[in-house]
Amino acid sequence: LTSDLSICRTDNEQLQRDLLSACCALENAKLSQDGRVLEGVSEAKIGLEKMKVKLESAMCAEKDLRHRCSDLEQQKEELNVKLDQAEERNSWYEDGHGLTESVRYQTKLEADIRRRDHDLKSLTTDLGKYI
Repeated sequence: LTSDLSICRTDNEQLQRDLLSACCALENAKLSQDGRVLEGVSEAKIGLEKMKVKLESAMCAEKDLRHRCSDLEQQKEELNVKLDQAEERNSWYEDGHGLTESVRYQTKLEADIRRRDHDLKSLTTDLGKYI
């Protein structure tokens, strides 16, 4: 009986050592897991901050572009008004000085020259055939 008791005590001590070892391993695993979780959270926070900076930069750039577009639209409108005024002045000037008729007459003269050049070329070709 004494030897059984001794064996039981030895087994009990071994089981207690195994239990203590398992508890230490479990505690180390928990600490390791907590460290990885904290590291992951920290990396996520850093990534979030980087994205916030990028978003803020993009929003600022968009604001600048919208302002620039607004300025360009205003400039375009002003230039269209100036163009309309210039075309109106040119039309008034052309009408007042007979330039419209001059342009028509010039176009007619250019057409006459082209016809005469064509007739001259035809006559030269015909003359070349007869000679």
